[in-house]
Amino acid sequence: MRRRIYPLFCILVACLGSSARIALLKVPRSTRVYPSAFQDLIGSDQFPLETNKGLAYVVNIFIGTPPQQFRVVLDTGSADPWVFTTSAVSLDFGNVHRFDKQKSTTFRYEGDFWNIRYGKGSVSGSLGSDDFFIGDIKVPRLTFGLSSSSQSQANDENGFFDGIVGLGFKPAANTKSATFPETLVQNRGVQAISFSFARHNETDDYIVLGEHDLETNQRILYTSRSSFGLRTGMWFLSLDEVHLGEVQDRSCSERSGACQVIPDTGTSIIVVPQSVFSPFYLAITSKRSDCILPILSIGGPILCTEHSFQDLPDLRFNFGGYEYVLKPQDYVITQGNRFIIGIQTLSLGSSSKQLYILGDSFLRVYPSVFNYQQNGKYGAVLNDSCVRDTASYSSIMLSQVIKDNIMFAGCSMSSYRLSLSCSKTSSTCKASTLSGTKTAIRTSLDEQFSLVVRNATLNASNHCSQLETTFLDDQGLQVTLLVSLSCVSKPGITYWLWIGIAILVVLVVIAVILVMVFTKKKQTKSSSPALLNSESHPSVRAP
Repeated sequence: MRRRIYPLFCILVACLGSSARIALLKVPRSTRVYPSAFQDLIGSDQFPLETNKGLAYVVNIFIGTPPQQFRVVLDTGSADPWVFTTSAVSLDFGNVHRFDKQKSTTFRYEGDFWNIRYGKGSVSGSLGSDDFFIGDIKVPRLTFGLSSSSQSQANDENGFFDGIVGLGFKPAANTKSATFPETLVQNRGVQAISFSFARHNETDDYIVLGEHDLETNQRILYTSRSSFGLRTGMWFLSLDEVHLGEVQDRSCSERSGACQVIPDTGTSIIVVPQSVFSPFYLAITSKRSDCILPILSIGGPILCTEHSFQDLPDLRFNFGGYEYVLKPQDYVITQGNRFIIGIQTLSLGSSSKQLYILGDSFLRVYPSVFNYQQNGKYGAVLNDSCVRDTASYSSIMLSQVIKDNIMFAGCSMSSYRLSLSCSKTSSTCKASTLSGTKTAIRTSLDEQFSLVVRNATLNASNHCSQLETTFLDDQGLQVTLLVSLSCVSKPGITYWLWIGIAILVVLVVIAVILVMVFTKKKQTKSSSPALLNSESHPSVRAP
């Protein structure tokens, strides 16, 4: 199952502006060159990513002995590694590099037939194995596809990449072998692959073999793969809530596991189910007459002819105990005086689940870590606003202040305990403890405290789990609110634990009583024959 969508997107963008290909490298930041030889990458754990119109990213790898160079897409949305081979003579892409197995002394033939189908196009060919190199890291004896044919739009215009290296897991691999990252973990002990796609400065795109080097006030929030992800071998996570502006996918919150989301480095934009895209499109066009669906593009993306973010909503995706937000400037791709709303729907095969894809537009906002320990954990790099400089609010809900402080990001439980105390008692501020889900707590905040916080100030010394806010309440009184947050067990766990212990104690007591009764009866039965047959034992006399 696969859904690569950026080729269709490229066709639309080509009508709006010229292409640009920029070579990027992160070492050191002041001087970046695009390495043209295998030796140029030796000794580095940070590697170049080349981008075409901001829609795809490639990195240099080398295969075989002596090494042959290829530009590949590192794709978390698939699991197969493959490159074009010299027998792919029918390709229209003159710029692609082709692997010549005859020139590699370490190549081994593995099978006659291999193929993989993506959202837009497919590739097929034979199977082989050889050594892969990325930087000074060698991945030995990796099984990969040698594509001799390509259908539809499996590659970009002019052969922008030479192949794809899937970063999924073995259950998803058509090669039926360990994938590139799994082999990397097993042979070199590299536990993670991290991506950083620049939001505005295209010279800062890079990957790291390992976790990100975090800057001040940054942290990584991890989410484990869902049961659906474990079963399919993909990077799927359970999606708890989705809001595309006023459009909400209620199936996500109504049934656990009903919605799945995959952070996908091989997809350019955001992909949503048809049931969500249609009302989203209607909501946009009801307010923006300049926004339309191009001809033959029923599933999006949406083209807007006026360069304005007016009436474009925020996108909110909640998973792993945190709400990830995309602003219009994050998911819109600008071309001159107009732009494209980077949201599309696509048939993702037969599934009873609502499937979402968070492509590069999401990954540019949230640098990401794909950690292969403990069955796979996706990590998003967050900037903690709770340790920022003093922030001021005006006419905003108290719950919004709590939310902006990222207080709920520290734990992934479904239930929390929020303790509040005030330095000055008033009718709208009372010391209390709120427990429950994030939604319930925020609702209680707005009900029990002032709906509008005027002139609120957030102190610079705040911590994510502790908040001190000074504000004016509805009566104009200045109040200092102290808030602390802690994760609690999921609702009912402690309650049922005590019930279980009580039942166990009762069962033990009953068992003890039954043993005592049984023992007493046994003793009674064993003594009765001697008393009844005393005449047969004359030597035994009563005193």
